[in-house]
Amino acid sequence: MKKGLVVVLALLIIAFTALPLFALDVQFSGDYRVRYFYFDSIYATQPAPVPPGQPNAVQKSDFFDQRFRLTSKITAGMATGVVQLDFLNTNPNGTSNLGNREYGQTTGGTPGSGFGGEFNNIGVREAYLVVNFPVGKLYTGRKEEVVAHGLSLKDTVDNIGSVGLRFPEANIPSLKVCLFKLAEFDSFTTGHTNNLDLNVLATNVEWTPTPDFLINYINMYALPQRVVGAPHNFWLMVNILSSDGKMQLPGGEGAVRYAFEWDNYTGTNPAGLGIIGNTVYADLATDVNIASAGTVSFGIAYLRSQGASPGNPGKVSNNSLRGDFKFGNILFADSTNNYDGVDLNTQFAEGNVGCNPNLVAGCSAQNATLNNNIHAIKVYAGLQPTNKLDLGVAVFPYVWAVNKAPAGVACQPGGTACGRRVGTEFDVNGGYKFDENLKLTAGYGFFAPGDAFSDPSVGQRAKNVNEVNVALTYTF
Repeated sequence: MKKGLVVVLALLIIAFTALPLFALDVQFSGDYRVRYFYFDSIYATQPAPVPPGQPNAVQKSDFFDQRFRLTSKITAGMATGVVQLDFLNTNPNGTSNLGNREYGQTTGGTPGSGFGGEFNNIGVREAYLVVNFPVGKLYTGRKEEVVAHGLSLKDTVDNIGSVGLRFPEANIPSLKVCLFKLAEFDSFTTGHTNNLDLNVLATNVEWTPTPDFLINYINMYALPQRVVGAPHNFWLMVNILSSDGKMQLPGGEGAVRYAFEWDNYTGTNPAGLGIIGNTVYADLATDVNIASAGTVSFGIAYLRSQGASPGNPGKVSNNSLRGDFKFGNILFADSTNNYDGVDLNTQFAEGNVGCNPNLVAGCSAQNATLNNNIHAIKVYAGLQPTNKLDLGVAVFPYVWAVNKAPAGVACQPGGTACGRRVGTEFDVNGGYKFDENLKLTAGYGFFAPGDAFSDPSVGQRAKNVNEVNVALTYTF
């Protein structure tokens, strides 16, 4: 921690000392956020009811977390360098950036893990260089990449090289080609010469025929590689088509807006099994300006994530590279790590429906067949009476699995089969801006689970889940 602070302070001193000589344009921005979360466990910690008079084990979790993020941008000539730092702590096991439990929080009851303690460090979230040309930009370094609406990729990646070409005056599609490393699988042991980088070549064609209309086509190709001991080369191709737009209502008293995305996955895994995945997201909403009430919004959204049929021995599912997609307060949100939403491959209904052993004692595995296998419809409404206040309500009337899990796939360990009805969710959210820099947000979610989370064979029944979140965010 101390060494990291010394390095950062030294770089800042050098930058400020060099300002008169090199006429650098230096900008700082960032945010400080403190949040509170409460949510129930969807499962009891015992498969059977406890005897009368004896208390249940803990079936809820509540905690505060904090985050301080600092971004510095230095421009000289045609190049700009960007560094984004997260001030983090680690848990007693040495894992850094474990969720959003940043500085000031004691982890595992170990003394000294607050800010300034031995378990703290500084995480470099982004560090990249941008070279500006008349018709485009060149990027290299670690940078956050957001593909379309974040269903397939929304995370920082090691950008080996990225070139973007844009021709705004000609009103023709822009082009971006990027080669980035998504993951590193090499153990780096002595004599280990295998190249196990997961490198992805991405091409993005973006067209904005009008300021209110956008069409995107993205192709991502994970370059073939041979995993040690595997009989086949791994390869993966992702094709994404997305569009966003809005149209003003007559008289200019509102607008109709939409969002759409379709992601298609195909490839072969190291075992020679075919990879399959399809995700569809659609959202249609209307904003109406009412003089006596402000802006009123109504909308309906649909999400479908489908992979291989459960139990199919010839196919495996994949619906994301490293996605971060928030669709609700409970089923499609994530309060337990450094993201806001879920990755549809592995995190559907993650810790916020109670199945997170880091937060809820005795929690066992969820119905894994829900990953890559889900339908959800959301109906929502919003109200913004002033520029400072916004309110929203959303209902997921029926969330269900595309395919029912076959016999032998347990909802809970020891079970036999799972149902298709995931359940119903109700969310309420609001926010108030004290000024341009300080905002308070709060939300409540209620989830009534269906038979996809029950396992009658062991007497396990899911229960209703309540979730509360409150956050105060200061940006500068």
